[in-house]
Amino acid sequence: MFGTVEDLVRASVTAGRDEFMASAFPPAPQLPDPLVVADFPIFWRAITQLLLDPGPIDMQTLATGGPISVLADRFVQLRPTMDREVHVGVATAWFAAPLGALIFREPLQRGLRIRSRSWPQCWRRLGQRLHDLPALESPAVVTPHVGIGSEPRPPVAPLQPASKEKLVVAAVDLLGTRLEAAVTGRELADHAGVNYGLVSHYFKSKSKVFDEALSRLHRAFLDDVLNSDDLHGDGAVVDAELGQLFVLRRHRTFLRAWASRLLTGKDVPDFPLMGMERLAEGTLAERAIPTDGTASERLETQSDCMAAVALLLGWTLLRPLPTASAEIANLPLDAQLHRIYNWLLRPVEALTA
Repeated sequence: MFGTVEDLVRASVTAGRDEFMASAFPPAPQLPDPLVVADFPIFWRAITQLLLDPGPIDMQTLATGGPISVLADRFVQLRPTMDREVHVGVATAWFAAPLGALIFREPLQRGLRIRSRSWPQCWRRLGQRLHDLPALESPAVVTPHVGIGSEPRPPVAPLQPASKEKLVVAAVDLLGTRLEAAVTGRELADHAGVNYGLVSHYFKSKSKVFDEALSRLHRAFLDDVLNSDDLHGDGAVVDAELGQLFVLRRHRTFLRAWASRLLTGKDVPDFPLMGMERLAEGTLAERAIPTDGTASERLETQSDCMAAVALLLGWTLLRPLPTASAEIANLPLDAQLHRIYNWLLRPVEALTA
């Protein structure tokens, strides 16, 4: 009936998409609840895994008539005078932020020091902030455009012998385009140009190779976090908010590998989350909230930081979906990411004053 495994996967994901669209989207021009993502975990998990490792699946097939494109069209009806990239950017953020919050919930809670009992309040505030996005005017807070540069390679001393190092380098390279669980040990060895038997000889298992690769990617990420005051190496000062944005965007391979582990339930190293901690501390200071400030003030700040970081994480995973369309591929969507990220970090009272 389906011909190939790829046909079966495509049919399954398309059916899940259609079910989501029918259930989550009210009649036009009404907007869906952004938090409805949590009610369809199987569909969004499948979409994310395909985005991490699409194989032969055509992204344009999934994007056409999908939630982001349909929602962007509804924003056209609501705000027809806005540019197309604004509509698409808001539509992407609408689903990216909740997706990032769901996949990275544990590190978000730990890095931003959100207690488990406070998470439902943070989740609801995320939905409220996203509901306000369609009213965001084009001339609102705009982040100055600064190039993020190329993704840094993990700076480490090469392992000896050389074939052992080749396996780790190959694992890092594969994590940039593949889902870890989908890579076989033989494929890893072939990519490294070494004998398959050396995988078990040096590392005991394929997973151990990827453990080392993930650790290296994290070390490079952490180096950027600690040096984000001069992230571009040109003396330009980058504050805590922009530093977090640029660091996350520069390390897409690390974020993909991290998400891959979280999605498949594999063990994840207990990474120090200094970037999130610095962002929360900087935002509290910017809002002039003292260390002994009220619990509600601190929780609102934690919630807004969660929304902003979840947006970056989810955007990194979802970005191939809207850009699969030829119409959207060349739109300046990253500028919209900067704008929405900055907007989420502004306190609500400052936006309405």
